[in-house]
Amino acid sequence: MSHDLCARADAAHSKSLPRALASGVVAGTARVVPNGPSGFVMQEGDSIWMEIDLELVSQDGDAVAPEGGSPSPTVNCINFHVPYAASEKLDDCRAAALQIATALGWELHDLQLDTVVTLRSLRPRRPWWRFW
Repeated sequence: MSHDLCARADAAHSKSLPRALASGVVAGTARVVPNGPSGFVMQEGDSIWMEIDLELVSQDGDAVAPEGGSPSPTVNCINFHVPYAASEKLDDCRAAALQIATALGWELHDLQLDTVVTLRSLRPRRPWWRFW
């Protein structure tokens, strides 16, 4: 089980980018390292905080399997999976995912909350009693 986020240009996944460009942006994020031909992980030491998958998906969000088994040369979606065991790092992971989405010109969607993640939504809110 995991907390899932998705970076995409729009709900129809209508815009794609070269995999090399998306990979470069993801790889430039702090604590992110490659994990296979089409994915990355965000980790500290041996502790994995988040899995990051660069994917080509249909309009419905279903993964499109490329022929020959190699990753597609283009991506239109980046899925982020934060294991519940790493939930104490969820804020850090959401901030990193938002950084990646923003650098690509895409929106970040929190699939559990069905909301768009923004910089403002990442800021902690003041307790109600601090307003007086």
